[in-house]
Amino acid sequence: MDEFKKISVPHTGSPDHPTGGKCKICKCVLPEPWGDPESIALKKRLGLMIPITTCDKCYRDLAENEMNKASEQAMKASADQWGRVCPDEYKKEITLSMIDSKSYHESVKWQYNSRGLLLIGPSGEGKTRTVWKILKRQYQNGKSFEFYSGNDFGKVAAHAAREGQEREFTRNLTHYVDILVLDDLGNGKMTPLIESELFDIIDKRMSNHRPTFVTTQYNSESLAARFRLSPEMTEAITRRLRESSNVIIFGKRTTKR
Repeated sequence: MDEFKKISVPHTGSPDHPTGGKCKICKCVLPEPWGDPESIALKKRLGLMIPITTCDKCYRDLAENEMNKASEQAMKASADQWGRVCPDEYKKEITLSMIDSKSYHESVKWQYNSRGLLLIGPSGEGKTRTVWKILKRQYQNGKSFEFYSGNDFGKVAAHAAREGQEREFTRNLTHYVDILVLDDLGNGKMTPLIESELFDIIDKRMSNHRPTFVTTQYNSESLAARFRLSPEMTEAITRRLRESSNVIIFGKRTTKR
């Protein structure tokens, strides 16, 4: 805003004052802003700015309007950015026909903390849609996230390993990403190497107090059976997920076995 000027600007009693010594908005007579000589000298040394074209009340109103405008612009910019990262399918407003409403409402209460979410239930109950709803709020609050669906995690991890970037890939997910999402875990093929990488990431995120969201159609026993690792390692993965997450069951039907 240009309502603040350096002290060198003519004071309100000067004939050179920009608005003739009156508030340019409400036209009230502006008070002499300078004060005693010591105050003037101090303000000059500090380089302070003084409102010299509006009264205090009008200036406060202007400042509030500017802050509101900046807030609206920030919200619009955030909405535009969200529109670029969120798949079109999940931009739609959620209706009760799309979800298990009880589990949905329990899930969206989640506020950012070290515990993630483990959403278990049949396909079509709204688990992924629920996750995107939570991500939208967290994204608008400045949180970062990485979303991997189906085979995506295995493909990206395998590519990082081939390119010699496995260490950077793991460190990014364990130290810098605020929320990691593994959607539809248990579907698709993963090699023992990728499964070991997955355990390492989940374990380190738990140690670093960073939440992980997992959606799956499988309960813990059947999910463990989907992995190719030793029974001890598969048990370790599912145990880590349960220890670090709030477990919420979607749908009344039995999850896959």
